[in-house]
Amino acid sequence: MYLCTGFASGKPIQAFDMGKRLTTWAPGASATVVLSLALALILAGVTIVTAMVSSRLIGDAGNSTGLMVTVASWADDSIPQLERELVLMPSTATTAVITRDQALEQWKKDTGEDLVQLLGENPLSSTIDVTVKEEWSSTDSLESLAQQVEQMPEVASVKVCREQSGAISRNASSLLTMIGIAATLMLVIAVALVVTTVRLQMNSRRHQIQTMKLVGATPWFVARPFVIRASLSGALAAVIASALIAAMWALMASSGNELWRAAALCITPWQLVAVSAVLIAGAVLVCSVASAVAASRHHDDV
Repeated sequence: MYLCTGFASGKPIQAFDMGKRLTTWAPGASATVVLSLALALILAGVTIVTAMVSSRLIGDAGNSTGLMVTVASWADDSIPQLERELVLMPSTATTAVITRDQALEQWKKDTGEDLVQLLGENPLSSTIDVTVKEEWSSTDSLESLAQQVEQMPEVASVKVCREQSGAISRNASSLLTMIGIAATLMLVIAVALVVTTVRLQMNSRRHQIQTMKLVGATPWFVARPFVIRASLSGALAAVIASALIAAMWALMASSGNELWRAAALCITPWQLVAVSAVLIAGAVLVCSVASAVAASRHHDDV
């Protein structure tokens, strides 16, 4: 039997260890809630990271729209003059020269092969990357510009680099939709588990709660231990999810797959910290609100 003294102004003068006892959840229920929340938060975190990566890729793809001009092998000395002619064209936004030596160094870096040793000479050509202004980025405009540039005597060939942001955006949107739906379903399940767990715990402690209500305990005083425990479970689940997302990012960054490494490089460690902070704050908020609503609704039924 639990003894309670009176309440003054709605606040308990002494309630012994009732509030403390109310904070104890069944270990199995708590583990289930944390696991479900962690899975939902992992999917939510992956959704956020995927959106950040796709945004970076779309920006890079949009900036690469234009022409790749290959300079004739005999015209390396004329590159500065050719670049000036390209800059003066009304369609040009920016230009970037990649010399034969720079291309050879990049080849060595990417493949580890020395073409000079293999072939006796550098077979690569100098190129000038030309990005065009937005009003010239249509397919017809790019084709017309390519034909115009190809007429220049110092030019060996011209390749049209069409914007890939539309395709990247569509693919990213499809992926985000699927992951977002899965994350939403997992979050709904996790919230339902929080609500169910609170109701079950309140039922299992109904005698303590009834005694506290008899001496004037407010609904919030009764609900507070459950809200605190649910919030802690949410924070723990978010920490677990953040750690797993960081581990996946580290594996991608050290992967031998160039695509995975490129995706990992789109995200900085500080951005991962920001994602973790969002997950923790969101988990605590969702769990506290769900448990408070469940406790307040079930308060009168106990």
